[in-house]
Order: sequence, then C-alpha cells, then structure tokens
Amino acid sequence: MKKDYKRGFIDTTGKLVIPCEWDYAFFFSEGLADVEKDGKEGVIDTTGKLVIPCEWNDASSLSEGLARVKKDGKYGFIDTTGKLIIPCEYEYDSIAYSDGYIALIKNGYLTIVDKEGNRVY
Repeated sequence: MKKDYKRGFIDTTGKLVIPCEWDYAFFFSEGLADVEKDGKEGVIDTTGKLVIPCEWNDASSLSEGLARVKKDGKYGFIDTTGKLIIPCEYEYDSIAYSDGYIALIKNGYLTIVDKEGNRVY
C-alpha cells in the first residue's frame, strides 16, 4: 500500500497492518520483507518490527535463509538475524542459488560459495 509517498502493508481484508512509513517496501519472503528508508535498506517481519537495521546500500529478498546485501560497492549475504554470513567482498553475485550454493565474482573471477561462505570453487 502507498500513502503520501510512503509504503506499508495491508492484509487480505484491506486492513492496514504495517504503517506507511517506508520509502520503498518489497514483498514478503520467508516471513520477512526488505524495506528502504532514507536510501538505506533493512528488513522487517510480518508485524512491521525492524529485524535488520536499515544500514545497507542494497538488499535482496530472502532465499534459503540468506539475503544479498551491498555495502561500499561490494556484495555479501546476511542471515535472517542480520548476521553477516558471507562478507561484503564480491563485485557481483548471480542472485542464483542452487542446492545451497551461490555464484559470485571476486577480483574478476567466478567463485562458488556455500551458504556458510566457504569457497567450494
């Protein structure tokens, strides 16, 4: 829902359940939604509680328990608590997960890491 250039969420009956306070709000995935305020992104739960502070330049929706984040021009991944699991040291990510693996680019080379950040290729 959008009101006065701010976004929030309504339930299936049309009742406002999360106030329109976000500059941008993305869809819910795995019970969490990316939101943006003042040019920084974070994550809220279905009650509207901010569970990951708005401190990222970019954040993606959750997939397999991880969300891609960007800080200082580099990508990494956080878990549902906001803990940085894969450091922000990659120039590009494919945002494609397959059986728990993520394809990333570091120093111009393809790198494959698992969901714990261990390099497997």
